[in-house]
Amino acid sequence: MKDTQGREWLFRFTARTVRELAAETRLDTKALDGENSLLQRVGKDESLFYLVMWITVRPQAIERNITEDEWFDSLDNDSLQSAAKEWLEAYVNFSHPARQKVLSRTMQAAERKQAQAIQEVELAIASGRVDQVIELALSQPTSTACTNTAAASLESSA
Repeated sequence: MKDTQGREWLFRFTARTVRELAAETRLDTKALDGENSLLQRVGKDESLFYLVMWITVRPQAIERNITEDEWFDSLDNDSLQSAAKEWLEAYVNFSHPARQKVLSRTMQAAERKQAQAIQEVELAIASGRVDQVIELALSQPTSTACTNTAAASLESSA
């Protein structure tokens, strides 16, 4: 993954990485599901996922004398999207072969679902339905309600 400063970062898992992830997040790094599953929680909590990515690259940052704040400041949406994908691939590759198969299939299914959702949003935009949802949301009393209503309406229709 490349940050906005052009620096390359490698998400590399070792036993130490997994131990640190478990210790600092207090989550189960091997569980595929459940409340204490690292994978489930990072899928639901963007901030936690950022922390998990940082823990994974921290040894490289220390070698380069880059602080946590400097690293996060060097990430934009494109680099975060790339980082998320590369982090998941590294996590899967570090897993036991049986878990690798399950995780790989799960990731493929998630990618298909995401692609379908994007396609549905693009169709909604092309059909003008998005404009109708926005107009309806603008009739709400606050801009926050407008944003939330529009997003929820589009998500429920996708």
